[in-house]
Amino acid sequence: MSEVVRYSNTKLTCYCQIKLDSGERILISIATAPKPCVKVIKLIWHGMLPIQTIWEYNPTMAGGYDAYVRNMMQMFLSTEPKHPLDILRDQLLPCKSISEVQQYLLDAESGIRKNETVAEAYVEGMRRELEKCLKKQSPTFQEWLTFNGNSKLERTDAIVAYLDYLEKFE
Repeated sequence: MSEVVRYSNTKLTCYCQIKLDSGERILISIATAPKPCVKVIKLIWHGMLPIQTIWEYNPTMAGGYDAYVRNMMQMFLSTEPKHPLDILRDQLLPCKSISEVQQYLLDAESGIRKNETVAEAYVEGMRRELEKCLKKQSPTFQEWLTFNGNSKLERTDAIVAYLDYLEKFE
């Protein structure tokens, strides 16, 4: 099994170097300032020289800081409370080569994208169902739901407005 060669998790540093079964080495680096970022880097010369970033994830890629934190938690689930570096280390240790590490990380990231696509499809389906229901409602309600003169409803606003409308009659 792969082994941890160096590990540091302090206020100033957060990294872990792993020697894989293939003899290749990687560095897991978690930065918090000035820009939060998680990188996995390929190392050469007994782990002294970084030569290639094989995976990176940051708030820009995630679509904002909140999405970054949420996605990192979803990508690297743990059964017990641990630091993200420890979770990532434990999940990458079984990998035998850099190609396995890269594939594992890409699969974890694509799982998040699939979940987002499913959620978007669900919201879109809800919007369509809501529009069908709205066509059956009174013209006054239709006018009330027209936002800024635009009859195309925003997804969240339309759902909330419809639920509020239904609550008035319960």
